[in-house]
Amino acid sequence: MHQRDGRQRPLPAVLAVIAAMLVPAVLLAAVECRATVRGEYRGKETLGDIVEHTFLVDISSDADCGKVYFDLVITERLFNGEEITLTKRDWRKANRGGTVAYKVTHRTAKDSDLVRWEFKAARCVVCGSE
Repeated sequence: MHQRDGRQRPLPAVLAVIAAMLVPAVLLAAVECRATVRGEYRGKETLGDIVEHTFLVDISSDADCGKVYFDLVITERLFNGEEITLTKRDWRKANRGGTVAYKVTHRTAKDSDLVRWEFKAARCVVCGSE
């Protein structure tokens, strides 16, 4: 294939560009799955000027291997009475028929209070599809 400037471009490279433009985005998207995430407050430990809050999290998926993204949404009351909400995102692999359990910690200042907390499944994708 010749260009007006006399340079030649290889046909396979041009075809690859055209094919990439024609591939639907659906084929490139990760395969979704369903997951459940449950958290249980296990206690706190004072470490100097901070308090470490510990949660036990159970995660399960309907996929043979699912990569489960989840959010821990925490509301803290600061020393001055102001409430702030924080979101921490993490992920773990989970398998169909099994539950993955592990520990999650969150640190607050000693003079702050943990008001609310909630674990939410944000997304589940089949392993290797993203």
